Amino acid sequence: MKDFKDYLKNKQETTPEDFLQSRQGKSESELYAELLETAAKSKRDGTLNEESISAFEQTVEPMLNEAQKAKLKELLEKIRGC
Repeated sequence: MKDFKDYLKNKQETTPEDFLQSRQGKSESELYAELLETAAKSKRDGTLNEESISAFEQTVEPMLNEAQKAKLKELLEKIRGC
């Protein structure tokens, strides 16, 4: 499974700050579209699967409030469906 550093290498971004800077000013819908495109590609090449999605969900969900949990659930449903 690839990690964030591998993702950055593939995207020609070297740090998390570069990653954030390159997305500054994008709308939520643009960010969702990019995420879904990346997720679909990762699923096709075998680097994203249900196990890794569930592990991410279990790690992140306890840190979120109810509104954030609802958004996470919606986003992960879209990722699972792409």
